[in-house]
Amino acid sequence: MALLNLDAFLPAVLIFWIPSTFRTIQDGTHLMLVIGLVIGMILIVINFSSILSISKMAMHPIEYMEDVVDLIFLVPTTLLLMQMMGYYDDRMQTRLKEVGEQKGKLSEAYADMIVQMDGMLGRAADSSAGLAEKNFTGHRRDFIVFLERLLKRYKQQFPNPPMNDGERQWHERFLKEFRSMVRHWLKAFEEASINPEEFPLTIESFPNEFEMFRTLETLIETVVERLKATDMKIVSGRASKDEEEVNKCKAAAEGHGASDVLAIPSQNSGMSGQSDALQVGLTNLREMSSQGVDTPGRCAWCKCGGAGCGLSSMERGERFPMSVGCLVCGMEIMCREHLIMVAGIALGLGLTFFNVIIPFVDGSDATTGRNALTEGAPLLIYTACLLVLVSNIESIVAVLRLEREVAHMKEEQTRVDVVQTEMHNFWDNVQELTDIWLFRTIPRLDLYKEMNIHLGDTEPTKMIAAMEDMNKHLAVLEANIGTLQQWRGNAQLEASKGASQGGGDGMRKIGDGVRNVIRSSHTGSMEELMKHLDKELSDHHKGLLSKAQQGALTQGSGGKSATAPPGSSVEMASATAVRY
Repeated sequence: MALLNLDAFLPAVLIFWIPSTFRTIQDGTHLMLVIGLVIGMILIVINFSSILSISKMAMHPIEYMEDVVDLIFLVPTTLLLMQMMGYYDDRMQTRLKEVGEQKGKLSEAYADMIVQMDGMLGRAADSSAGLAEKNFTGHRRDFIVFLERLLKRYKQQFPNPPMNDGERQWHERFLKEFRSMVRHWLKAFEEASINPEEFPLTIESFPNEFEMFRTLETLIETVVERLKATDMKIVSGRASKDEEEVNKCKAAAEGHGASDVLAIPSQNSGMSGQSDALQVGLTNLREMSSQGVDTPGRCAWCKCGGAGCGLSSMERGERFPMSVGCLVCGMEIMCREHLIMVAGIALGLGLTFFNVIIPFVDGSDATTGRNALTEGAPLLIYTACLLVLVSNIESIVAVLRLEREVAHMKEEQTRVDVVQTEMHNFWDNVQELTDIWLFRTIPRLDLYKEMNIHLGDTEPTKMIAAMEDMNKHLAVLEANIGTLQQWRGNAQLEASKGASQGGGDGMRKIGDGVRNVIRSSHTGSMEELMKHLDKELSDHHKGLLSKAQQGALTQGSGGKSATAPPGSSVEMASATAVRY
C-alpha cells in the first residue's frame, strides 16, 4: 500500500503532466528521494544561472567558485536520483518482473547450451579422430627415424664428395629419386590437416623448393627440422581449448548463489545461474520482513571497529563490491551508485559548511545570517536526503542488480552461442575428416612406411633402382585414387547406397588393398612387396588399388564419424611400428 497518493488532490491536467513516481509515494525512502530530486533540480538551475553572470565572477570570485563546485556536486548526484526514481514506477516494476522471467528462461537456455557443448566434447573424445591423430604423430616419428638412418648409412658409404662426372651423375640421380620419394610421403602427410584442401600440412614451402638442395644432407636436415616443428595436435589441442571454454561457462553459471541477492556485480561480473536468487531479488525488499525473509539490516554495509585500513576488492577480478577501511570504521561499497552517494554525502556536508561560512566572510550587514541560512539549508536538506537513501541502499539497488545481471547474461549467452557454433562447425568437420584420415590417408602412410622399411635395409648402391620402382608404383597409386576433391565428390554415390547394396564398402578399398600388400610381403623383400603391389594396382587382377576399383571411393557414411574396423590400417600402424 502506498504511503501517499496525490491523485485525489490534483486536477486532471496536473495528473497528466506529473509522472506517477512523483504522485504516488511508496514509502519514506521514496519520499526522501522525491524531496532530494526536487531540491537538486532547483539548485542546479540557480547555480547554473549564477555562473553565467560575468559580473559576479569579477566582483565575488569566491562565491562564483562556490557555485561552480556546487554544480559539479549536484549534477551527477541528481542524475543518480533520477535513475533511482525510475525503480518506483509501477511500469518499471512490471517490467522487472518480466525481465526476471526472461532471466529464468535465459538461465535454462544457457544451461542447455553448456550440456550440449559438454556432450559434444564427450562424443569427440570417443571418436576415432584422436586415434588418427596419434597415427599421424607415429608416422611422422617413424619417417624422421628412417631419414636419419638413411643419411647415416649414406655418409658411411660415401664419406667423401663425388670426385668425377660419373660419381656426380650417380649422386644427382640418387637425389632426384629421393626427392620424388619424399614428396610422395609428404603428399599423403599433408592431408593430416583440419582443412586439407585449402590449408594442407605443407612441408615443402613452395613448388620445386627441394630442387634447390644440392646435397642429401641439407635436404634431409631441412625436412626433419620442419617435420619436428609441425604441430600434430590437430584434434586434441582444440579439444583442450573447448574443454577450457566449457569449464569457464560452468563456472560462470555457478558463480552466484542465493545468498548473493544483495551483492551488486560490476559491469563485467559473472552471471548468476540460480533462479531462486533471481526470484528473491525481484521481490521488493520492503516486503521481505513481513514475508519472513532473512535480509541484511539497514546499513549492513557499514560497521565500526576492526575494519583494517585500505581499499580492496572483495571478489577477484571485479571492481565491486569493494571494502574500504580506516581502522575505526569500514564500509562495503556494493556498486558504482553506492560509491557516488557516499562521496556525495561527504562532499555535500563540506559544501554546506562552506556555503554557511562564505556570507560571513563577504558580508557584515544584518542579512549575513539570513544569507548563510538560505545558502546552506538547501544543500543540507539535499545531503540529508542522500543520507537516508544510502542507509536504504540495499533495497534500492536490488532491482539495479537484476537489470545488470540480465544484460550481462545476454552478452554471455551471445558469446557462448558463438563458441558453440564454432565447436559445432569444427567437430562436424572432424567427423567428416575422420573417414578421410582412416580410409585414405593413414593406409597410404602405412604402405609408404612398409616400403621405407625395405628401402632402409637396401644397400645404398642399389637404392636408386629401388626408389625408381617405388616412385613408379606410388605415382600409379596416386593417379588411381585421385585427388582429395575427387574422392570427396564421389561420396554421394557411396552414401546413397544402403548397407544391403554395399554402401560404405568402397571407401575401405585403400585400406583393404594396402593390408593385402603388407600381409603378403611381411617376411619378403622389396621385390616381393612391389610384386604384390603390382597385383593390387592391376585392373586385370581386379586389385583393390586399381583404377577401376578406386573410381567409386568415397568418404563414406554421410557425415557420421568413422570407426576403424578390426584389422584395419589403423591397427596395423601400431603392429608395424617396432620394425623401425
